[in-house]
Amino acid sequence: MKERRIEIKPVSKIQRKHIDHGRMIYLTFDDGPDPEGTGSIINVLAQNQVKATFFLIGRNIAKYPEMLEKLIQDDHAIGNHGYSHKSLHLQSFQQVKKEISKTDELLWEHAKIKTRLFRPPYLRLGLWVFNPFFRSEKQVIMASLNPKDFKSNDPHTLSDYILKKIKPGDIVVLHDRSDMVKNTIQALKTLIPELLNRGYKFGKLDQIEF
Repeated sequence: MKERRIEIKPVSKIQRKHIDHGRMIYLTFDDGPDPEGTGSIINVLAQNQVKATFFLIGRNIAKYPEMLEKLIQDDHAIGNHGYSHKSLHLQSFQQVKKEISKTDELLWEHAKIKTRLFRPPYLRLGLWVFNPFFRSEKQVIMASLNPKDFKSNDPHTLSDYILKKIKPGDIVVLHDRSDMVKNTIQALKTLIPELLNRGYKFGKLDQIEF
């Protein structure tokens, strides 16, 4: 299989605020791959010709490698979301690195890709982030807009919240797990066309020079 590399330049900071790139915004999805959830979101994105960034859990890659391949075929960006999705807030650097490395190995095994993008589970950082590893090997990606779609019971409320809060350069965090994705999918069906109508463009985080 031909090697595919996802690269961005090394940086010495955590990306947690919006990015100043005109009217570009960045949809991101955590916790996949999931056949039902990720697959449904891929379809909505394809219908609107929109690209996004997916932060994947290692154990889910091992279960559903075909979904990883589908994400790559559809030209979405891939990020590392740890192996087990346990909170890394109070973990040692070695424990955190193990979580990251296991997922990196699966990305390489199943798709021959490497990514610098890393988002910690639950968006929780720890002292490990100051280790030189994160200066040279990984770009930590947080979010500037977190609508907490996993708590939403109504897709209209979810889409209205995002439309009210969003601004150019925002990194929006959503989820693609099948047990929490129903309202997210319905919200995206109205949200994306409305954002396009307002002049927003959708970018991928592997194309950014942080």
